[in-house]
Amino acid sequence: MKRFSVILYLKGIAMGAADMVPGVSGGTMALVMGIYWEIIFTIRSVGRATLRSFKQDGFTVAWRQINGDFMLTLIAGMLTSVLVLAKAINFLISSYQMFLWSFFFGLIIGSFVTLFRKNRPSIWYQWLLFCLGFLAALGLTRAPLVLVEFGYLGLFFSGWVTFCAMIIPGISGTLILVLLGLYPTIIGALNELHLDILSTFGVGGLIGLMAFSRFLVKLKAHETTVVITMCGFLIGSLDAIWPWKQPTVNNHESGAIGHSVNLWPDQYAVVAQSEPQVLYCLICASVGIVLVALLNHAGSSSKKTID
Repeated sequence: MKRFSVILYLKGIAMGAADMVPGVSGGTMALVMGIYWEIIFTIRSVGRATLRSFKQDGFTVAWRQINGDFMLTLIAGMLTSVLVLAKAINFLISSYQMFLWSFFFGLIIGSFVTLFRKNRPSIWYQWLLFCLGFLAALGLTRAPLVLVEFGYLGLFFSGWVTFCAMIIPGISGTLILVLLGLYPTIIGALNELHLDILSTFGVGGLIGLMAFSRFLVKLKAHETTVVITMCGFLIGSLDAIWPWKQPTVNNHESGAIGHSVNLWPDQYAVVAQSEPQVLYCLICASVGIVLVALLNHAGSSSKKTID
């Protein structure tokens, strides 16, 4: 079945934009928009069987086997987002960070409410996994920055880890880049099209995704428990994008979210000697919540159409 569509392309743009910001997960967007498991199963389908189908039955059969139309449309949207928004998001992080974090704070709150309403814990171990997910995400956002010189081998394995994190709702692959000290390197490579850096990082990421998807497929049978755990990740990740922060390190380029202290708006006004802009932050957060509701509605509608 042909899967090219404007809606799917826009979903790819939403995932790409989310993955560009430390503390936000493209996997979260995929889950809310109703395409998460299709992405996982599609990635899982790529392998030796694809090559055999290509040799025996030709390109059309192999392409249909890996759900090619779906992934091509989604990847096109993500690449559009990454290439077009790389400079814009970097600018927003530098100049309008408080409003940007408020918007994504609303996205995550909206995502949590949407997912938790559909997947309420009913067994004690689901509550335990929810709490463990929360603590894991909170610990990740507060982990110390690792400043290491990366060669091509380091870039390869960093891509592996980052791409795997990107596909887990609630865990930000871009935040992993920040913690590794690679965020300005990758953003700079995107801005200036350093193909050696991007290709090494990307190949590592794709190989990591293909391996990790095989593990995630096995969890499909426990989807409710998995989503509940991911909801814990979501709530824990809110610490990373609280709008009002007191920077504790001078790392403006990388947006070192893990190295800041969260403040209440009145505390921020005193410490930063600046207006906390609470009303505008609430408006940005509300836009994020409404956007999640619209994306979720689009995801539900498209799923019903397919069914």
